[in-house]
Amino acid sequence: MVVEPQEELLGSRNGVTAWVQYFAARALLGSVSRLPLSLQRALVGCLARMARRFDTRHSDAARRFLQRALSCAENERLSGAGIEDRVLEAWRHFLQLSIDAAAFDRRVGGAPLEHLTVEKCEGLDELLASDGGGLLISPHIGDWESGSAFLGLLGFDPLLNLPGPATFRTLLGTRSVTTKGLLLDQSFAAGVGNWIADEVLYQAGIAPHRRVRELETAEIESIRRRLGSVIRKAVAVNAASSRFPKNWLFHHRWGRPEDARTHRGEPIEITTVAGRTTAWVPSTQR
Repeated sequence: MVVEPQEELLGSRNGVTAWVQYFAARALLGSVSRLPLSLQRALVGCLARMARRFDTRHSDAARRFLQRALSCAENERLSGAGIEDRVLEAWRHFLQLSIDAAAFDRRVGGAPLEHLTVEKCEGLDELLASDGGGLLISPHIGDWESGSAFLGLLGFDPLLNLPGPATFRTLLGTRSVTTKGLLLDQSFAAGVGNWIADEVLYQAGIAPHRRVRELETAEIESIRRRLGSVIRKAVAVNAASSRFPKNWLFHHRWGRPEDARTHRGEPIEITTVAGRTTAWVPSTQR
């Protein structure tokens, strides 16, 4: 469902008072996030009831939104007590999400994407670029609702929005990170997993431990091209590994075999780069 933003959001308000309320609520919920989970749940229930009763501005906005967005409300008997139950649930969800976000930030720190491999669905970039609004089905990590928090941190989509040569070089800059570490960085390129990074570097002939700042222009362009081609092929065959090209490193990298070799008989070395198991071919990757 896509909703065109034709008017100010119901319940929205700016000004000093709103900011004071925001920071006070953030401090309170941050403190609650440090409590045991069972106590958190009990407090969330109490706070949700208080918010529904005393924060009439947002509660009324929620009621009007339900009536407006769910045109079938009467058919589903969502009037009266049904509406109130959903307003209360919305408050619970909002408060718990805020608490979980505070806990996630405290435990993971300022680089959450280092802990995740994120795959964006087809059409997401176009939706975000349209500024038209939309309905987000958000994933969870344990008790943490994470999707909306990460969307703004993701890098380009290698399948749908692979940068051109000049832009790609600019994005790399003079980073000191390894080439393997860069490809796994979800804030650089979204959706690149461990085996894809190894495959890209194998086909580009670049050693995974090489530093980005050491790369020549031709090597950077080779990585860019292989990044696009590997992902396009994987998507084209719906990630069915049996249909991957026979000359891919993918077919020979699993299980840490001591005598692993490529389809051409080149020895494969299994090591650790950027904290991940890495397969590479020293005789061809420089």
